[in-house]
Amino acid sequence: MTLADLANTPLNRNDMNTWSFAHSDLCQRTITQLNEQGNNLVMQQIDPIPTFDVNNFTLRVQTVHNSINGVLGTAGFDLLDLNINDPESIRSWTFNVFSEAQQWVSHTGIS
Repeated sequence: MTLADLANTPLNRNDMNTWSFAHSDLCQRTITQLNEQGNNLVMQQIDPIPTFDVNNFTLRVQTVHNSINGVLGTAGFDLLDLNINDPESIRSWTFNVFSEAQQWVSHTGIS
């Protein structure tokens, strides 16, 4: 999966599953690369996006993003607010995740 897979707003559950897998994959590859450089980042379970207990899911996503941003010195967003029943919330949230991922790719060369 590539950064381009995160650029599209998921429109249905199937799209959400594809997007979620791409996001998790990019996070895992970024963490692996950073850990190979001597860091000790831990991956969280962030795929799939659940239809329940979304608050714990977004907390895990925020934890992963904060750890990567902390090592890379990149700016982050508040990723704790996601309403999976609101298309605008999904659009905004996935755009913010994509924006952070763009910074990671720029710093690490991961695609």
